[in-house]
Amino acid sequence: MIRLKSCLIKITMAVAMVIFVAGCATSKDQSKYMRDGVQYGQEGKTAEGKKQGSFRGRWWNYYVRGRSYLDGQFYAEAEEDLRTALAKRTKDQRWARTYGLHFIPEYFPNRELGIVLFNQDKFEEAIPYLEQSNQQTPSARAAYYLDQARATLFSSTDQSPPRVTFATRNVSGLRESSIILTAQATDDTFVTAIRIGDDSYPIQVSGKTVDIEVPITLSAGTNTISITATDISGKEATYTLDIATDHEGPAISFDRPITIPGTLTGAISDPAGIDSLKVAGVDAVIASGSDGTATFSVAISTLPADNRILFTAMDDIGNETNGRVLLGGGDTVALSDIHSGIVLANNTNSVQLPNGLTAVMRGGKVAALTLAANETTLTEPKITVTNAYEGQKYRLDEIILGMLIQSPNPIDQVVINGVEVANLVPGRKQQTISRRIPLPEDKNTVKIEVVDTAGQRDVQEITILRELTDIHLPMNRLNLAILGNVWAEGTAPDLDESADFITRQLKIQLSGQNRFRILDDEDAQNIADERELTLALGDKQSRQAISQRLLEAEVLVIGKVHRSFDSIEVVLEAIDPVTSTVIGYADVAGPNDTRQDLQKLTGDLALRFRQLFPVAQGEILRTQGGGKVQTTLNQSDGVSKNLRCIVYRRSPEQFHEDTGESLGFDTKIIANGYLNDVKRDQSVLSILSDGTQVEISIEDTDLVITK
Repeated sequence: MIRLKSCLIKITMAVAMVIFVAGCATSKDQSKYMRDGVQYGQEGKTAEGKKQGSFRGRWWNYYVRGRSYLDGQFYAEAEEDLRTALAKRTKDQRWARTYGLHFIPEYFPNRELGIVLFNQDKFEEAIPYLEQSNQQTPSARAAYYLDQARATLFSSTDQSPPRVTFATRNVSGLRESSIILTAQATDDTFVTAIRIGDDSYPIQVSGKTVDIEVPITLSAGTNTISITATDISGKEATYTLDIATDHEGPAISFDRPITIPGTLTGAISDPAGIDSLKVAGVDAVIASGSDGTATFSVAISTLPADNRILFTAMDDIGNETNGRVLLGGGDTVALSDIHSGIVLANNTNSVQLPNGLTAVMRGGKVAALTLAANETTLTEPKITVTNAYEGQKYRLDEIILGMLIQSPNPIDQVVINGVEVANLVPGRKQQTISRRIPLPEDKNTVKIEVVDTAGQRDVQEITILRELTDIHLPMNRLNLAILGNVWAEGTAPDLDESADFITRQLKIQLSGQNRFRILDDEDAQNIADERELTLALGDKQSRQAISQRLLEAEVLVIGKVHRSFDSIEVVLEAIDPVTSTVIGYADVAGPNDTRQDLQKLTGDLALRFRQLFPVAQGEILRTQGGGKVQTTLNQSDGVSKNLRCIVYRRSPEQFHEDTGESLGFDTKIIANGYLNDVKRDQSVLSILSDGTQVEISIEDTDLVITK
């Protein structure tokens, strides 16, 4: 049925074209508009690279012919046509309606006229048109030529490199694992490029002031964040910001020997300050010392019922260290229930038992057990991870790893994954520490190194596994169909080769972001051929017909590469196959001299494309019926209409049976949907099933995440 509709559309268009050509005549002699064997102008190629039909004097005829003249470097003719188009219709826009339900993919007369003037060295005259274009509908092509024109005019007056001012200040002792970095770059001319570390920061258009806002992941220790700003003449300046994180809980060391009942004492250290310490559920008395080190005491009357003495310490910014008091040589613990199973004939005060134990007797019965003093003698440092096992799986972004460090000599240094622990208690041979460990990958190796004051060392490694929940599995990522067979447009002789290179690189870049699932070339090829896609771009009905075949694709990525003699432009159009509406655009423009130029542009393009699909999570507020639910996702989350989402349900929190540590939550996908109304404080999600809206049982406690 779809093939039949497509054929009917083709036949109708062919008949219309014959009538159209027969009834109209050209207004110019086109034979002189040839360059390198390519015909430009009315009978040459249009801005979309297709053969132009008859000329009827409409605004879109002048625009298409003007762009063709520009491609052929016939600037006087291009200027005349573009000025005529601009006089008839003044606004730059995408998908401009010509008549009825007919559209052209783009109409940018201000931009193209500015480029024509630029190529005629009329820079002062070109700039207002390029600025006007960016104000009406921003495009990378306008921004690129605007920068070129400004550079020509203002480079000689550029006195100094840009300056970067951080709104985020140098910070020490930050507990967070990520921040939103805010800064501002300024220049006496124009800031044209920003790098955060080695990564480009997209600028829509250069300006004297550029605001920067970007999420930054922070690791343990000092994080040096660099921002490099480049101005219109190529002057660069790099500014740095140091953010020192504190991802460690207090270090704790207990005095020996331990006697229960009795008072446990020891030392605790944390530069952030000590907020609290509980031992066996009892608050310890803390006496503050210097440099974040304090002493503590806590009275323990009986051994807990499970025979485990647990403690929790917290510093002033909320970091915790949890652990267990391990009994060692010389420690004495009274039994909570005096054992009557051992009865002696005399009143001996103590009896040696197997495994190094000594029974303390009272009235012929065992009252307490002590450990032999030499049982735990160490000859070298020892590292024990207290709350995780090798290969343990978590469904968490990060965990708090607890470690018991023991040595025959005072512990001098502990290094975890290359970052030194700052919270050690000075002069202590045994102490418990903790470090928050991020789990970004499937397999995470934690390397722990300890050195004592005698120079003795121990090194331990433990592998922690990050297990993805259903909503993060690759099979449930957003499915993209990158349709590369409509890419090549323009007049450069190697355009097809450049378009193929960009297509391949874009797939690699997007796949590496762990955000998308890219349909393979065979699947994408089966979606539609070039002719059908041309029709799909032309009217909504044809686009819907083709979209019905894209049951697996959730976003169609239709690209255009337009390459001229001095630049290249790449535009991606993201289309929802269910609604046949445009989700958004991502575009880049720049020089086309080398493969390195194309590689850089493709990297920037992938970044801009990803920004169309922000990761945001919210809650289901209520069901509305008709296959729609209300959610807390809103405009402040950066989401927009037609974004795909997953509705899911979170299982109860899971805990390890031995350590008691949280292993995270599992998730169950309830439904898929797309946002069809996004407001300032909420949104409406339409639920999908096999491409159609249906009623699905969704609870108000369910959650939602952009796909």
